[in-house]
Amino acid sequence: MNTRGWEQQFVTAEAGSDRIGWRAGNDQMTGICHENLVPEFVEDEIATLYGSLYSSLPLLRAYDSLHDPVSTFVLYRNEEVDAIFLFRIHSSVLSVLNEGMQLNHEQAGLFGNYVFSRYPTVSVIRFSSVDLRPGGSLPFPHQSFQSLENLVLALPESVQAYHDSLSKNTRRNLKRYGERLVRDFPSFTWEVVEGSEVDDEDVRAIIRLNIVRMASKNKISAYDATETERMVALVRQCGLVGIARIDGRVCAGTLSFRTGSNYALSVLAHDPAYNDYSPGILCAYKAIGECIARGAREFHFLWGRYDYKFLLLAVERPLVKLSIYRSWIQMLMHVDLFLGAEVEAGRRRGIEWLHALGKQDTQRARLGLRILAAMRAARRATWH
Repeated sequence: MNTRGWEQQFVTAEAGSDRIGWRAGNDQMTGICHENLVPEFVEDEIATLYGSLYSSLPLLRAYDSLHDPVSTFVLYRNEEVDAIFLFRIHSSVLSVLNEGMQLNHEQAGLFGNYVFSRYPTVSVIRFSSVDLRPGGSLPFPHQSFQSLENLVLALPESVQAYHDSLSKNTRRNLKRYGERLVRDFPSFTWEVVEGSEVDDEDVRAIIRLNIVRMASKNKISAYDATETERMVALVRQCGLVGIARIDGRVCAGTLSFRTGSNYALSVLAHDPAYNDYSPGILCAYKAIGECIARGAREFHFLWGRYDYKFLLLAVERPLVKLSIYRSWIQMLMHVDLFLGAEVEAGRRRGIEWLHALGKQDTQRARLGLRILAAMRAARRATWH
């Protein structure tokens, strides 16, 4: 099968793996599939390649996503790793487990070429959340829509360079917040602890602050007992924890996780009693500085378009759900998946519209906010 300029050269079967090759001009692409296996080298390689927490083996293990047999497809460009896909097949659907990584049409097309040749029962490949790069086209019928966004800050080489890049107002406010906090609470301290050196109780204390703060906004935190223990375990492996204390008690903090040369901010929390001091943005700013000091390349705020992320210079990268079908006929045969994705895409567009409307001060905007609040209330009701 020809895949948009790539001519298939060979397919070989070896013990526990398949190998396939394509050539276009002087470039050679080679795909190696390890059946029901995640080779040891993948842990470091996938972290270096993508720098995405949601493509990391520590996170997949924390969520028990590797308990069933998982296969690994590694795509090489001229003998250098170009893409890695961890996947599982259920019935006629192949689901790629790693998320948040950059993906281009060429990589997706070659993977589709291999999958549809190797697995005759598979009719659709699903990527849950990828940063799909523009340009090119897929040689298969496909469906995609934005499902999330990743707010990303590209980090400079020094903390001073980052500080200088912030707006004048942001620099002034950070200085003012910090000075007021120290003046009114002389016992205030900030420390950063890594990995296995972190006290588990400090992690739980930061998450409890998240739960309390969400409750103060009539929202339900995502961190129940199970999720909290997952975070505790993940911190031990790759965590960077910022802890603010007043009178020795945790009053704010951050939970960030390193993947390759990037960090992802998973939890930012503070005691609502200190709202007037804006400890949230202060802690985020300090956490970014710690990551720069450790030579990080990017700081991922993950999803949620909160103002503080943009004040700290995050840039949005859309994340899309992508489904690739063997043929148009198979797309029709999976009409449930197709229509489900269309409904989800419509819901996403509706929420985006309501959020944008909510930033306006008009009667229409106030109606939009009431609709959004009702949707959230209905969603919370389904959780009980």
